[in-house]
Amino acid sequence: MISIKKPIPKDLPILTEVVDGAPVELPTLTDIADDAASSTPHLSQLESHLTSVFEQKLQQHFAAAQEQAMQQVLAEFKRELPQLIHDALNTPLSR
Repeated sequence: MISIKKPIPKDLPILTEVVDGAPVELPTLTDIADDAASSTPHLSQLESHLTSVFEQKLQQHFAAAQEQAMQQVLAEFKRELPQLIHDALNTPLSR
């Protein structure tokens, strides 16, 4: 395998710089979130509402999944029941 390494140009900008080299002051994500929280008094109300809606939808999906699992287990049990009874009747009782 041939490896060709090119030198990195010295004028290559980094994420906080522009091509002319002048640094750009960018806010961090936590600064933006803090500003949004302080400028929006209803944010906690919105958060509470969204959490409630999310939990309600999640509960519905859990209930549906649980019902489906119960139906599947019952179907498997019904399918296996004759063999289970047969095996139980043909197994001698141990004392």
